[in-house]
Amino acid sequence: MKDKRNYIFAGLTILLFVMTVTYLVSSEQTLKPTDYVSCLASISIVFLTAAYVFVTSRQLETMKSQLLEMKTSREHTSQPIPFITPSKLYLERPRLFYSPPEKEYSGHSRFHIDCEAINPGNAPALSVNICACVMMQQKEEKSCGALKSAVEYLDILPFSEKPITDKKISFMFSDDRKAELIDAIRACRPDKAPVLRMCVVYKNMLGACFACRQAFQLFYDTDEQDQVLENWQSQITAFDSSLKKEIFQLNKLQGKDIRAWNELFDEAKKKYEALIVGEDQKIIAVQIPTSFTALTISESRYMKFLSKSHYGQYMPAQDECLAHSKTEQGEDSAESES
Repeated sequence: MKDKRNYIFAGLTILLFVMTVTYLVSSEQTLKPTDYVSCLASISIVFLTAAYVFVTSRQLETMKSQLLEMKTSREHTSQPIPFITPSKLYLERPRLFYSPPEKEYSGHSRFHIDCEAINPGNAPALSVNICACVMMQQKEEKSCGALKSAVEYLDILPFSEKPITDKKISFMFSDDRKAELIDAIRACRPDKAPVLRMCVVYKNMLGACFACRQAFQLFYDTDEQDQVLENWQSQITAFDSSLKKEIFQLNKLQGKDIRAWNELFDEAKKKYEALIVGEDQKIIAVQIPTSFTALTISESRYMKFLSKSHYGQYMPAQDECLAHSKTEQGEDSAESES
């Protein structure tokens, strides 16, 4: 846009110069030679001034680009590389769950991942955000997978070839209520195996933003695990029918008789767990070749990632329900009086 204005200004100046010369030559007025010289000199000064402004603006644009390049080069000289590696992966033994907000009952397994974080770069990484998701099909083209977890955050990851030990990095996936992850792992085929995607966005000391990505295929560890996972998949799929009577009674007792609800919930939990065989099952992650990428990103893209992220919240131990306590005290006093 600036170049266009410069060209227009220069063109108008040249046009003005030509028009002035033409007017002086064709004018019927008697002018002295000094008048011609004075007039042409004035027009020449205007023309040279316009040319100077044009050239100077071009030089300033070039200098600005060079300074921006120098700034970018200086920012990117500091190169942290947070490298996150899954160290322990396992499927939790299925059990009965109750979700108070939705007032829903479910019986399923949760997928856990513990990770190690190192920084083999040449500078510390700041404001490190680590996210993980699981895709059921490797060919899915989505920003995130079917299963998601809360984002892990590190204020600073110092450069070191040894994993950090003062901060535990872990992810839990609890939304697989249809055992789709177990079904995909049991396929035991590279083209059907679920894919764990891990992404890290972070900054260096100078404020430059970066991102790293890598992907892993998930398999069970030994062939004997298939029998255990088969049982888990069957019981998760049949959860609604297995505990249909108990869930119906729990819904009736909800909010009416807390003690009876707790007792029935414990019985239903024991009944469901009696149908499950085995303990927690180890899962292995095999890195997909060429899946690791590291690149610079803009500040706006970094902030956009943060705006879409959610973090785990600390939940302090809750005090005993006062209403429940008063009810128990009333019952105790009534029993003592009788």
